[in-house]
Amino acid sequence: MLVFTGGTGENDSAIRAEICSGLCALSILLNPGRNNVRGEAVISAEDVIIVNHVGDFMASQEKPARAEPALQPA
Repeated sequence: MLVFTGGTGENDSAIRAEICSGLCALSILLNPGRNNVRGEAVISAEDVIIVNHVGDFMASQEKPARAEPALQPA
């Protein structure tokens, strides 16, 4: 995930496009139509639903049981 913050990151579509232009090897693909926005927005070419599915999957996995400390004889 790549997050743009601050004045330039949130408000300059040309800067975002330039930054993302070389990141396709990392599966970061910018949707040019969505990038034409100022402020908070999802501008990726991939659907956010994929991220939600991965998060749900990870949350559903059982975490290993925590080992209890061995009791010492009295």
